[in-house]
Amino acid sequence: MRSIGTARRIDQLGRVVVPAELRKILGIRQGDLLDIRVEEGRIVLLKIGPECAICGGAEDLRPLHDKHVCRGCARELNPA
Repeated sequence: MRSIGTARRIDQLGRVVVPAELRKILGIRQGDLLDIRVEEGRIVLLKIGPECAICGGAEDLRPLHDKHVCRGCARELNPA
């Protein structure tokens, strides 16, 4: 991945805007969940992909309201 640099100011509430170009490159959209951590003195943002609200799996997901449920858990919830 090519290196892209940009500077942004933190506002009074501690917020910083992730530039549109970076969001587009990384596939980050409104409502996505980001993990924020410190590694070796740096702030690192990681996009967290959707996972099953029941088992935590990440494959064969179906949206359910604002969550996701995998096909296996959906079958267990509704075996008919």
